[in-house]
Amino acid sequence: LSSFRGYYSFIMHLSWIRITKEKYNKARMIFLWLFYNAQCDYDYAIDTLFEPMYNFVDNYIQQFGKIFVGFLSFMIFLMVTIAYLIVVPYEWPKRNFFQICVYFVIGKWLLINLIFNFYMGCRTEPVAVGVCKHCIQPKPPRTHHCSVCNRCILKMDHHCPWLNQCVGHYNHRYFYLTLIFMWLSCIYVVYGMRDCFVDHYRIEGTIVPWCMAMENKLCYAKWLCHYATNISTKCEMEQETCRELVSGKMVQYLILVEFFVALAIVVGLLWLIYSHGKIISNGETSIEYYVNLATAKKFATRQKVYMNPYDFGWRKNWKSFLGIDDFREDFFRKIIIPSIYQPYGDGLSWPFAFSLDELLPHKIIPSLLRRFFDCIFPLYT
Repeated sequence: LSSFRGYYSFIMHLSWIRITKEKYNKARMIFLWLFYNAQCDYDYAIDTLFEPMYNFVDNYIQQFGKIFVGFLSFMIFLMVTIAYLIVVPYEWPKRNFFQICVYFVIGKWLLINLIFNFYMGCRTEPVAVGVCKHCIQPKPPRTHHCSVCNRCILKMDHHCPWLNQCVGHYNHRYFYLTLIFMWLSCIYVVYGMRDCFVDHYRIEGTIVPWCMAMENKLCYAKWLCHYATNISTKCEMEQETCRELVSGKMVQYLILVEFFVALAIVVGLLWLIYSHGKIISNGETSIEYYVNLATAKKFATRQKVYMNPYDFGWRKNWKSFLGIDDFREDFFRKIIIPSIYQPYGDGLSWPFAFSLDELLPHKIIPSLLRRFFDCIFPLYT
């Protein structure tokens, strides 16, 4: 009898599991029937998850743009002020006349180019046209709608909060040159103040080396080293305080801030310059890079090879981006020296790297060109 009861309880347990599975499958079917979306994938889930952040950026980034521009302007001013008031006077006696001349010429050239390109990047309008599905007007090729500016930008690359506007056809060059000259300027600062940084990284004693060297040479040295007048009196009263106080501690902090901020910018901008340079070499913008990447994946599933229609080769792409005809003739006049000039084209129409006539089947005889046609022609169909 006991064995029969055990067998009966085992059977009921299995039936309960079967009923539970049926309920689970039924609930799962109802859930999928109500919420299943064939278009939902990992990217869609990520977009949905970050939708609140996107809304915040769209609504408030334009208001924060002026703060970003002001902060960057202040940091440039602070770095230049520390360099000229603290680092340069300290390094001056250690250099010969030729080194001083080279230091000032290169430093002035980098500073002028940095300020010029940053100003032009902020003040040059990328030019907006109408209009896309948001604006209910025609939209030229390579034009995209900016949700922050709420307008269509010619050859839009991205919205840059540090410029407080979009980077597009007319100011893309200024944006990239700002990155280049800021990176070079920070490398120059790190290299030029290396000895000053080593002397002030760890201080042994009660007086900063800068205060010892500049106290009687600069009118503002006593103000920066204001602890010196209080150390002697406190040392007479309390010997332990004398060991803790260091004259000119603020000078040491400013030197360390100058060095580490410049070093951080060098490291941070390196990837940004490389990624944008690679995109420019391929004849793309940042938006087109991701669009072309997705299109190439779709073509790969059909065993096709997608080719960017605006890619003329890295040399011609850079010439078009910089707006120069010959690197040897125009590079110094338009890039090395700050220059204001219009980029190639009006931003409304763009030439293709290959024409449709070249891809027509009756004009392609060799098998190699026929395979090339098979790879490219779907782009126009």
